[in-house]
Amino acid sequence: MKDIQVNFWCTDAWKAFKEVLPKESHLIGKQFTKAIEGVNTFLRNVCKRLFRRTTAFSKKIYNHWSAVKLVMYHRNLNVLYI
Repeated sequence: MKDIQVNFWCTDAWKAFKEVLPKESHLIGKQFTKAIEGVNTFLRNVCKRLFRRTTAFSKKIYNHWSAVKLVMYHRNLNVLYI
């Protein structure tokens, strides 16, 4: 994860973000966060392994990572919004 470079940050107008993130790479507004929150909602609804109180919850991080990768792979192949 050390090789990842962040070019810009997309957040809402919360005061704490403005104080911490650099102004030149900070994008504020719902138009930037809407797509990100949509993916998060999709993951919560489809991948029940992400909830602690389900029988599908696993203690191994590899199982969680594999489940998320499978869900995202399936989501990216079946583009329903076009």
